[in-house]
Amino acid sequence: MKSFKLVSVLFSILICFHSCRVYHHKSVTLEEAVKTENRVKIKTIGNKTIKFKKIVFENNLYYGIRSNKYGKLLLNEDELNKIRLYNPNLSMVYTIIFVPTLIITLTVGLFVITYSGPELGNGIQFPN
Repeated sequence: MKSFKLVSVLFSILICFHSCRVYHHKSVTLEEAVKTENRVKIKTIGNKTIKFKKIVFENNLYYGIRSNKYGKLLLNEDELNKIRLYNPNLSMVYTIIFVPTLIITLTVGLFVITYSGPELGNGIQFPN
């Protein structure tokens, strides 16, 4: 039963980190965001963060595309503070390096916490 809990926790962590997205630190213009046709993270002047699948330019207006459920959101250039592009390379590095490292660390940590020492025979345990 204990190993089932461990496996379920490890898979939960794996799923959480697999969905992690990293964005470039440098801010870009709306024109550059449109050209990349990539995910974008926008911070408004009111310090609100909005994430979009991409930015499009239609009828001389910029729109942020969220998902089919939410559709388009009109973007007012004067209200935008930072526009950051999705960084697929760093996102993959985080997934490849951090997830296995975290899983190994948690596994070793759980083993150390639950390990009660070697048995010396006849049920006698080595003092810890």
